Amino acid sequence: MRRLILGIIIFAGCIKAEDRTPIPIKVLETVTKLPVSDAYVTIAKCTDYCNNPGMGRLVFGGYTDANGICQVPPRPFEYGNSMLVYKGGY
Repeated sequence: MRRLILGIIIFAGCIKAEDRTPIPIKVLETVTKLPVSDAYVTIAKCTDYCNNPGMGRLVFGGYTDANGICQVPPRPFEYGNSMLVYKGGY
């Protein structure tokens, strides 16, 4: 079974309140390091009782493009504390 790795590309250490530029998340295949298209990226708010990273209140959900990149607005990073990437066959 192949595995996905998640590369988070963040160009700024802090997000200013007025800066709402999307943050690119790049998903790569573990062995080949090639981008994975159509992978589903989720960010959730997981509470203390949440032991499964796929559980919790969904804050963001989106798919990667042909280059393996999913554009995430900054707000989910302010409220979410759990990230999950899924693609069938991996």
